[in-house]
Amino acid sequence: MIKKVGVQFILALVFLFGINTCLIAQPGNLPAPYCMPLYGQSPCNQPGPSNMPGNFLNDFIHSVLTFSGNVDINNPNTGCNAQIFPSIGIKNYIYHKCQHNLSVSAGQVVSFSIQIGNINPQGVAAFIDWNNDNIFSTAPTEKIGWSTGTVPAGGWLTFTTTIPPAQTNGTYRLRVRCAFGISGATIDPCNNYSCGEVEDYDVYVGTTSPVISNVVASSNSTLCSGNTLSLNLTYTSQCSPSYTWAGPNSFVSNSQNPTIVNAQPLHSGNYSLTVTCGTACPVSLTTSVTVVQGPTPANAGGNQCICATTATLNGNIPSIGTGSWTLLSGSAIIITPTLANTALFSVGVGTNIFAWTITNGTCVSSSTVAIIRGMPPSVSVAGPNQTLTCSGNTTTMQANAPAIGIGTWSLISGSGILYHLIHQAQL
Repeated sequence: MIKKVGVQFILALVFLFGINTCLIAQPGNLPAPYCMPLYGQSPCNQPGPSNMPGNFLNDFIHSVLTFSGNVDINNPNTGCNAQIFPSIGIKNYIYHKCQHNLSVSAGQVVSFSIQIGNINPQGVAAFIDWNNDNIFSTAPTEKIGWSTGTVPAGGWLTFTTTIPPAQTNGTYRLRVRCAFGISGATIDPCNNYSCGEVEDYDVYVGTTSPVISNVVASSNSTLCSGNTLSLNLTYTSQCSPSYTWAGPNSFVSNSQNPTIVNAQPLHSGNYSLTVTCGTACPVSLTTSVTVVQGPTPANAGGNQCICATTATLNGNIPSIGTGSWTLLSGSAIIITPTLANTALFSVGVGTNIFAWTITNGTCVSSSTVAIIRGMPPSVSVAGPNQTLTCSGNTTTMQANAPAIGIGTWSLISGSGILYHLIHQAQL
């Protein structure tokens, strides 16, 4: 098929003014240390989505599949994977790095099936850098498969290759390349062609791609201000990963399980985590944290000793949160439980414990106080009046013996000497 260069040029200008929306906007993995293959037309689908019938460009690798490997590449229907790379612009290139890879054993026979876009015939070739010198050789030792001439639009190239029997265990780079109007037999891994695309993959011999799995990010949320916020990560991996946490208030940490002491409400929000490990696919996830402002610290006041059946509690008035009195032990009627200085009625004899609790959301501060009420003493009876006719005489007071409490004599007026002041006394 002969391409109409003039039409290409006009539609390329349309693309540059923003009509094409199929470009991958985020920068991907560069091929370094390998060469960046070049094409005159980028992206490899123009002006619409990949394989759209109205396109004049659908020159890309649409599917890459392998069979009979220990772990096969299964990457169908991808369309154009052109990306914007920093400093160098749009390139028809993608390094799948961790998303798709091939795992094999030395001496194993592996089948490849490679499909191209549906507009134009293209040559197709595949390379593996078996000596890891960062160069794809065009010699048959590293150019493992190619089309004789070109593959029809939308068609497939299929071939088999044998992993070198003495190949050392390790990781190697696979490159799959297509080019418009170029025989696969002559395709170079790096040269500049008018239209096409390149996809790179990793090949693992005698091993498999590292995998990070069962990744869970969590925290001890919800927590109250002043406590320690703990961020936690659990995972399963064949390698030793690195971690990057980021969150509110410019928080950044490379620890697996970082903490923030004296956490405050400003530390509330989403914390993102990225786990990376060699050539394994990075894993990114988030966990949400809520830090609730703690209430005013509760102060129930000092203990009290009373004889009456009434008393007044003396809790502090909260500036943050709301307070409430509760009876923990003993007996009494709390008149207004939400009032810091509420009155008590019917206070029971003995020790009565009250709690003043200030609450703000799920955060609580509590303080206790004891109101101790004594038993009422027996009614005192001093006994009958007595008249002494002579000075120096003595007499015995005739008070009642108390059943509750201790009786004590005291001289109110006149003169005399009291002996045995407790209970009965001699005067």
